[in-house]
Amino acid sequence: FKKIEEGIKNQIPEAIVTRFGHVFSSQDGLYPYIKLASAFGVKNFGFKDRWAPWVHIEDVAGAILHCVENKELFKGR
Repeated sequence: FKKIEEGIKNQIPEAIVTRFGHVFSSQDGLYPYIKLASAFGVKNFGFKDRWAPWVHIEDVAGAILHCVENKELFKGR
């Protein structure tokens, strides 16, 4: 991912590369799959020694909107 991120920033200097975990929503995202898997007794996702980051879809939208609306994030690059 680091090489891809550097390539993007070289071509588009004002780009902000975001990395989100699993996106949850009551209608879309990962939640319906987890709900289905839990019906079959699946309790853990991923590896036992690693945690799986997750974020709600409204928080993802808010973070992207914040990046778009705040041009000062580009200063100092």
